[in-house]
Amino acid sequence: MFIDTIDGIDIILKDNICYVEYDLGLTKIYLADGKVYTLYKTLKDVVGSLDESTFVQISRNVVINALFVTRIINKNNTTFIKMSEPKDVILRCTRYNVKQLKDILQY
Repeated sequence: MFIDTIDGIDIILKDNICYVEYDLGLTKIYLADGKVYTLYKTLKDVVGSLDESTFVQISRNVVINALFVTRIINKNNTTFIKMSEPKDVILRCTRYNVKQLKDILQY
């Protein structure tokens, strides 16, 4: 994936993307090394180039890389996903998407 920056173009390996989040017209890409890229693109534009066999949309605004999932937490009728990177992030998930995530993690 290529990201235009002020001083050039950064190349991001898709395997290094932990998750992608859309909020208020901006899409943020969170990498395993802690770096965050903010883009003026829709989530659909960014996620379209990601591999469906490892990336799962867990809510309207978040797509995760299943390879970084360390735990699925069910608490008070809500499901959360714990990510190993960056720094043990916990994201809210819809129950429908948990089944898809489990299917990916079984392989």
